[in-house]
Amino acid sequence: MRICHIAEQFCSRVCKIAIAQKETGHDVSFIGEAAPLHFGSISSFTVIFTQEHLAQEVRRAQADIFHVHNTPDWLVKAVKEASDGRPVIYDCHDLQSLRTMQEPDVDEKNAFAYADGIVHPSVPQKIEAQNTHGTDTPAMVLPSYMNRCCVPAQIPILPAVKTICYEGGLDFGGQVIARGPNMFTADIRNLMGIVKAFTDQDFQFFLFSAKPFPLNRNIYAQVGGVVFQPLPYLDMLKAIRVMGLGFVGACFATKYMDVALPNKLFEYISQGVVPVIFNAQEAGEFVVVNKMGIMLKGMENLSGQLAMASEIRQNLMRKRHEFIMEDHIQSLIDFYERVSECTLSI
Repeated sequence: MRICHIAEQFCSRVCKIAIAQKETGHDVSFIGEAAPLHFGSISSFTVIFTQEHLAQEVRRAQADIFHVHNTPDWLVKAVKEASDGRPVIYDCHDLQSLRTMQEPDVDEKNAFAYADGIVHPSVPQKIEAQNTHGTDTPAMVLPSYMNRCCVPAQIPILPAVKTICYEGGLDFGGQVIARGPNMFTADIRNLMGIVKAFTDQDFQFFLFSAKPFPLNRNIYAQVGGVVFQPLPYLDMLKAIRVMGLGFVGACFATKYMDVALPNKLFEYISQGVVPVIFNAQEAGEFVVVNKMGIMLKGMENLSGQLAMASEIRQNLMRKRHEFIMEDHIQSLIDFYERVSECTLSI
């Protein structure tokens, strides 16, 4: 099958799916504003600069199906209008109305209205989206598993027990903006409170920022956190192997985080790092059910709550090869085929 992935920025989820598709014999191309993390995951890559340019490249693309990733959501409608009837899949990495805690905007509504099929990274997000949009569009769930090439067969390093890392989006602000008497939006990527709680209890906390971090405004240094500037993806995976623990969550509870199964969860698991979950319900249930991580009850007595990490890591090392994208990608290809049959028969 000829598959064209479209996104503004090719995050690790896009590349994980594309690598697995190429490894299983499909032709994979990209259209976007920035190069993907792994050039080995593609047959071709086209840079776009404007919406008009996007439409032109979609019309020219030798693709059987378009797999569009948010954010932003406006891409879905734009691609569908230029697709000449070919099916468009909407990969809803994040439900923006949950992120903003506001009513869905026109771009999110259009994404669900124009897509021929929808892919979600978790079951709770799929349910939330269906409750919000009431769509009858075919939908499936594909978590952001790791590629086989990124999961080392052995990890000879014994990680430092009282070290914890975080990798991904990282903010230095702390704004809380009132939206009404019982609503607010908050900076869930500001982990200052989390870092302070761990360092106050004699843990070392290392943060691997996904984007360049303004070190002159590094609030984490004030509480003993160590921030690393962005590393190449494969180098970052190697770097976290020495850590005993990996954080998933936020300082406070939000539905946005509660429905998520973030990329970082599977990245930690793949490198032998025990996930530590706080204010992220679905991720917490995942690690508890699979006995591959710890769901914190609070920020008190962290050493006591994390005392079983070494035993949990032994189970994680045995099970981590079960969560390989190549082993699950056929479900997405089957979904493409079902959607294509329905779309082309209309």
